[in-house]
Amino acid sequence: MAERIRRTQKEILRDKLIKIDGEIDKTSAALKRLKNERSQCEKDLNDLEMGEIAELIRSSSITAQELQDLVADHVRRKK
Repeated sequence: MAERIRRTQKEILRDKLIKIDGEIDKTSAALKRLKNERSQCEKDLNDLEMGEIAELIRSSSITAQELQDLVADHVRRKK
């Protein structure tokens, strides 16, 4: 039976650092992916909301000026 060579404390710690670095890389990549996904969801939501607003304007047959007046009046009332 062959003798097993025992690893030194330095070798163990170096291997552990390599493993930790790999985990950091994986986590960083996942974080970047999630941030991109969140950004895309925010953009998609904004596009949907703007589409709803545009449809409301078309179906209500109001002008851009009337819409501005409505928004300005609403903002004044909130204050």
